[in-house]
Amino acid sequence: MTSEEATDLFHLSGLWQNAYIITLTNGTWTARRHENPAQILTADSASGLRWQIRNDFAGSLRQAGRIDLLSQGEERQRGGAGK
Repeated sequence: MTSEEATDLFHLSGLWQNAYIITLTNGTWTARRHENPAQILTADSASGLRWQIRNDFAGSLRQAGRIDLLSQGEERQRGGAGK
């Protein structure tokens, strides 16, 4: 593992430690949700895994019925019900 990879692993793990277990093995970045370890996200780079985690986490919030702040902001810009 390079020092850059170690830094990226430390950073991702620190940001997402409450939701995911993040590892780097043989060049493959992996994230497993604490609540569903059978669901595995993989990528060839830290930035690729970061993108997947963000999308996965946002999807879990939508499924849980929580408000998507980005969508709420877009609704406000259009003058919709989110005002």
